[in-house]
Amino acid sequence: MEEPLGERSILRIIKLRNLLAEFLQADEGHGVTLLQMPRDVVREFSWVAAPENVYDIFTDESFQRQLAASTGSLEVQVRVNQSPSGRIVQTSRVLPAQVPSFARPLVGETVRVEEEQRWQALENQRTTADLRITFSGPLVGQGTFELRPGSEPGTTQGRFALTFKANVPFVAGKVEALIAEQIEQYLQVQAALVTEWLKDPQS
Repeated sequence: MEEPLGERSILRIIKLRNLLAEFLQADEGHGVTLLQMPRDVVREFSWVAAPENVYDIFTDESFQRQLAASTGSLEVQVRVNQSPSGRIVQTSRVLPAQVPSFARPLVGETVRVEEEQRWQALENQRTTADLRITFSGPLVGQGTFELRPGSEPGTTQGRFALTFKANVPFVAGKVEALIAEQIEQYLQVQAALVTEWLKDPQS
C-alpha cells in the first residue's frame, strides 16, 4: 500500500499545476517544451575601425562598466586580466527580471549574470573570445565572439554566437524565448556603445 502524500508534496503539486495552467492559457505563440532543446542566438555587427581598436574596447574595464549601466544593471563587478594567450574579461551583473508572471517563481525579482570572455591575442587582425554565461535562474550558455577585418578596408566584422538552455520542465522553451529576446536587445546596445567609444572613448 502506497504512503499518503505529505502536505509539502501536495502543495508542490498544486503549485506546479497552477503554473502549468497559467502557461497554457497565455497567448504568446510559444508551445510547451517537454524536451529541453538548446536555443541559438547568432548576430553579426560591423564597425568603421580596425579590429585592434574594437578589441581594445571590448577588453576595457571602463567600457564594460558603462555597458552594464547602459543595459540597466543594478550592480556590476568587472575584472580584466592579461593571460599568456590573450585577455580575460569577467563581469558579474545584477539585472531586474523583466519577465511575465509565469516566470517569476523560476527567475525571481532580479537576475545575476556571470560572464567570462576569454579573448585570444590578435593575430592577422583576427581574434575570438570563448564565452561562458551563467544566469542565477536555471540557465547557462556557451558561445564565441569573433572579430575579423570587414569587407571594406578599415572596418571590423563581429560575429556573436551563443547557445543556451533552460533546465525547466514544461516551460523551458518559453523561458528561452524571453532570454533570447533580451540577449538581442543587449547586443544592440553593446554594438551602439562600441560605435560611441570609437568616436569618443570617454563618452
